[in-house]
Amino acid sequence: MELLHNFTLIHDDVMDGDHLRRGRATVWRVWGVGDAVLLGDALHALSTRVLIGGPDRVVVRAAALMASTALDLCAGQHFDCACEHGGGVEVADYLLMASGKTGALLGAACALLPVAPRDGWSSHRSATATGCRFQWGGL
Repeated sequence: MELLHNFTLIHDDVMDGDHLRRGRATVWRVWGVGDAVLLGDALHALSTRVLIGGPDRVVVRAAALMASTALDLCAGQHFDCACEHGGGVEVADYLLMASGKTGALLGAACALLPVAPRDGWSSHRSATATGCRFQWGGL
């Protein structure tokens, strides 16, 4: 999940034109947009590759969850970009965007925990809500 998260941060910095992340120059500012996009893509591929080394019964579920999460993250980022170019953003729209970004990432991470409930969905829903609060700035 950390590899997947860093992939989204690198791409987000490029898309938003951010110069700093956590007080340091962003990847695209140091090595350029092209290399930043390639690094982000490589981290995304590596996140799947790491899963393939796990036990067979876990790999398929985890890989499917990671792929779904990556799609949710891309949709959330798209919605975030759309919100930046429009007028005001309604609270419901912002929550929808947040659930597709940090919410999706934290939800998937909890669903992958070995201590999660058998189907992982109660932890997934709870962590998605926590991620939304984080994105909103409430944590």
